[in-house]
Amino acid sequence: MNTLATARFRKILGEENVHQIHPSTELGRAEPEYADELQAHHVACGRTLDELDTLTRSGAVVTAIRVDHENVIEEARRNFGPDAVPLFVVQNDEKLAFIHPKEELVASGKLVVLTPP
Repeated sequence: MNTLATARFRKILGEENVHQIHPSTELGRAEPEYADELQAHHVACGRTLDELDTLTRSGAVVTAIRVDHENVIEEARRNFGPDAVPLFVVQNDEKLAFIHPKEELVASGKLVVLTPP
């Protein structure tokens, strides 16, 4: 979501309901940080759209693992490699909970991970 859309949707939907993949420059690097009101919660562990696109084009697949302990992200990276990207948790009530580094992981459900080939 671009920065102007982020600002608009934050007002309409509320800040907690707006998420975005970290923007990329044309060179594939993360954009410099914008003012808070022009940003949403970044998902995909801060990976840029270009990085996620490269990963999927190389044959990455989406895998789900049960969330039953607090170290599940570390376990996913041990099992699938350090380039595995935790995306979100499908909670037991089937709601999505996006993963944000500064927030606690949802206690139950399935962690959806983009795993490298």
